[in-house]
Formats: sequence, C-alpha cells, structure tokens
Amino acid sequence: MRLALARLAAQGVVHTEERAHAIFYVANREHLAWPAVEILTRLRRTLIERLRATVAEWQPQPLSAALFGSLARGDGGAESDVDILLIRPEDVAEDADVWSEQVDALCDRVVAWTGNHCQPLQLDVARLAAHVQANDPLIDELRRDAVPLAGENLETILRELPAPDSDR
Repeated sequence: MRLALARLAAQGVVHTEERAHAIFYVANREHLAWPAVEILTRLRRTLIERLRATVAEWQPQPLSAALFGSLARGDGGAESDVDILLIRPEDVAEDADVWSEQVDALCDRVVAWTGNHCQPLQLDVARLAAHVQANDPLIDELRRDAVPLAGENLETILRELPAPDSDR
C-alpha cells in the first residue's frame, strides 16, 4: 500500500503532508487521471448495480438473488469468482430453458464486465432448507455477507425455514 501511495504521490495524483511521525495522503482531484481513479474505486458498486439491473429484467424472476463470497465481502482479487445465489421459484425447474438461458447470459455478462468467472449457485427453497438442516457453513456466510440483488430478502426466507435439528 505504501509503495502504491508513493507512486501516486510521485505522479501527482495524491499530495503528501508530513505531520509528526506520519505521512498523510490527500487526493488531488484536479489531476487529469482523477476521474479514472474514481471509476476504479467504484468497480464493485458498478458491478452490483449492473447485476441488479440485469436480474430485474428476468422472466421468470428469482425468488431471491444475492451476491456472496469474496466480492460481497469486498476482499476478492483478480482470480476470485463472482458468486451469485439464485433461488428459483417453486414452479421453475433448474433445467428450464428460459431459466438456464437467463443464468448463462448473466454469467457471460459477468465475464465480459469483470474478466472473472461467474459461479451461480442455483437452489430452490427445498434445497436451501436442506443446507440449513445440515448446518452448512454456507448459510452462515450468506447471512453474514450476502448483498441483495433481487427478490425477497434472503434473511426473511431463511427465517421462515425450519431450524436445524438440535441433535446434529
């Protein structure tokens, strides 16, 4: 981080101020490169907005859709997958053509937008309930990190599912 800031300071994108025993960095918003810096700092937010807009056009709509994993936490890297939870409505089979085409198109767009692989996790409510019953760590991750994209709030759906058996 220090090397990156030193490079930005050398290029004039940030100014440095020495105070006591610390160096403070201040953005130079007048620099010609500053608009690009702002775009780069908003990549995650822009991706989430595009995902929401794309899924909003789907027919049929997912019961719920959420971004999860490292990108949702904000700690993903260049090699990270884009993990998307898609909960299908009960009347839509996983292999239904229209559903599969929507999921495939979304994954293609994610790759085009980011260069990262899209990893959709497609479940119906019954399979989500099975993950809850099995005390799958994925459920804790979803509760903690999921970023809503469409449909019902995931936490609401999870609350309506039976709790795991206590003898497990």
